[in-house]
This record gives sequence, C-alpha cells and structure tokens, in this order.
Amino acid sequence: MPILLFGVPATNFTLYHRAGFLCGDPVAFVSAEDENGSASSALILRDIELDRARQVARTDACFCPRDLVPAGELSGDRATATAQAAAHWLRARGVRRVLGDPTLPLLAIEACRALGVEVALAPDLGVIQRRVKSEAEIAHLRQAQAFTEEAMRMAGGLILGASAAADGTLMHGGSPLTAERVRGEIAVFCARGGYTDSGGAIVAQGDRAADCHDAGGGVLKTGLPVIVDIFPRNQTTLYCGDCTRTVCHGTIPPLAAHMHAAVLAAKRAAEAELCPGSTGKRVHAATVAAL
Repeated sequence: MPILLFGVPATNFTLYHRAGFLCGDPVAFVSAEDENGSASSALILRDIELDRARQVARTDACFCPRDLVPAGELSGDRATATAQAAAHWLRARGVRRVLGDPTLPLLAIEACRALGVEVALAPDLGVIQRRVKSEAEIAHLRQAQAFTEEAMRMAGGLILGASAAADGTLMHGGSPLTAERVRGEIAVFCARGGYTDSGGAIVAQGDRAADCHDAGGGVLKTGLPVIVDIFPRNQTTLYCGDCTRTVCHGTIPPLAAHMHAAVLAAKRAAEAELCPGSTGKRVHAATVAAL
C-alpha cells in the first residue's frame, strides 16, 4: 500500500527513521507503486533543505512544494503547502488510498481528501521497523548508554564527595550543594560530551523523591537518599541513554537499604522472565510478586 508520513523529523522519529533526514520544518514522506509494480518514494520539504536532503535522505527523489503544485494553488502556510504537495504527488500516481501512521495530522489527511485520496490508519506502521535494531543502531545505543553512565558517575561523585555541615547540609566549594547545582553540572557534562540534556535531569530528595518525575530542588542533606535520573540524547545519532540511581551521602538509613535489596530482588525476578515469547505483562507481574 502507498504510505504517507508527515511531521517534523526532529520530533517525529518514525518519519526520521524512514526518511533518514533531520530538520526542524514540516516534511512529508510518500511512497507508491506505478502500474508496473515498481515502487518509488519522495521527500517533500522546504526549498532551502533540498540540496542537503538530496545528499542524505533515503528516498528516490526530493521536492519542495512548488515543484509539485502550481504556485497559485499552494497555501501560504508551510505545513499546509507541504501537505498539499504530498497529496498531489500521490494523486498524480493514481493513488486512491494511502496508509498513515498514528502521528499523521488532520492537516495531511484533509489535503488528501481534497484530492480524492482516502487515508487509512496503519497502527503498526514504522513500529516494527524501529523496534528491530540494526547493528549500527545497537552501537549507537551502547555509546549513548556508556556516556549516560559516565554522567551518572560524575553526578554521584559530586554528591558523595561533598562535606556535611553541622545541620546536615551538603557543602561543595564553600556553598550548599543543591539539586539545581547538580542538575546544572549534569547539563554541562552532557553538552561537553555532545549530548543534549533532554528535559533536564532529575535530582530529588525527601518527599519530592517520592513523586516519580518531580525534578527535585533545594539543598541536599546527608543521610537521605537522592534519586538521580539522567536521560541524555546524542546530538549526532539522536539515540538516548537512560540511567537512574539512588545516591546516599553518609550513613545509609536501614529502610533505604531494605528498599534497595527489594528492588534488586525484583530486578532479578524480572530478568528471569526476559526471554523470547514472554510479554511485558509477565515481566511486570514478576516484579510485583517479588516486591
């Protein structure tokens, strides 16, 4: 079936994965077969990106909207014009029905309908292709995870290397060590390593550590666990690492040690269920049972 993907490759990773081209503007990827059964594909994007796209994109051809639709019929809105051009490309090849993934916007659907092209949802379009990794992708993932663990060692060392004031406040460089300072050091470490600190790391202690995605804040104290969650993205490959650790300066509270042991047991139970043919539900049930 013909395919239509539409969006901004910098945020729509199904589109980026299929087309192999990164930019921050609306882009359409289209594919179809001619009457002889020969497949062809095209990337439709703004004109200033054409030369670069023609060098790196994984498509048979690249066009800007005005290449496909007479100028007078194009919308002045860039996204709308791109959708109109994509619909025109499909219709010119006799396409009457096209598949779109769950991210396809109504804008692109309406442009197709205006030319008599029906759009059908393909829920798994791009899912399997992204889920199954090539050797190069696995290498990118390992690289990103290795860097993330380096960032975690830096952040953990910053907390554990601090000194404790009389009231338990952690001190670093003569001033209180706050969650914001640790988060800032993580961001700088990531930037220097060629990574984006996407969304900002989590450095949370006390009650705020009990709220799953609270970023944390304020002065850190000795003897209280600190949750550190780092998830940077490589600026070149766009693959991410992810690592969460609990760091405790000073004496570890017995309850925290007990919780840590319980998590390790749950992790072992989950790993035992990780095998071909298993399901996420079974793995989850194993952790619940252990806890």
